[in-house]
Amino acid sequence: MRAKTINEIQKFERGIDPKDAMNIGDPKLREIFKNLRDVENRIKEALNGEDIDFNDTVYRIDYIKNAFDYIIINFIKNKYQINLKYNEDYLLNFANGTFKGANISLSKSNSGASIYFEIIKNGLHYNQSSSSKTLHTFDKKFNKLLKELNLI
Repeated sequence: MRAKTINEIQKFERGIDPKDAMNIGDPKLREIFKNLRDVENRIKEALNGEDIDFNDTVYRIDYIKNAFDYIIINFIKNKYQINLKYNEDYLLNFANGTFKGANISLSKSNSGASIYFEIIKNGLHYNQSSSSKTLHTFDKKFNKLLKELNLI
């Protein structure tokens, strides 16, 4: 049996990532990588003596830092089957969701380098007061509290 070939024509603009043009993959992740490439190009251009817009470049760097939020939210979804909603309009609280009747929220420090979580079950607040600076440390503390509250 012979496989059929399909000829699809896709117009690509010069300089556009083919995944962006075809909407392949996660849009948030594509945007993070796009900003990462853009910052890299701006730095190279600035080192070669070209002008650089500080405000726009810092904005893009801040956007790239959102990758950590994305990583944690997807890690929790994949490991614990907890769907947290990313909060685009956050200050420090970047994700919220419910799981087995408990409300879960994730927040980060002012610098964005440490992650905290809070679980509210039956009206009681269970705060994780010590910060987590790595995904492994976060998972260990998160898992421990989920077990203590009989959520897993």
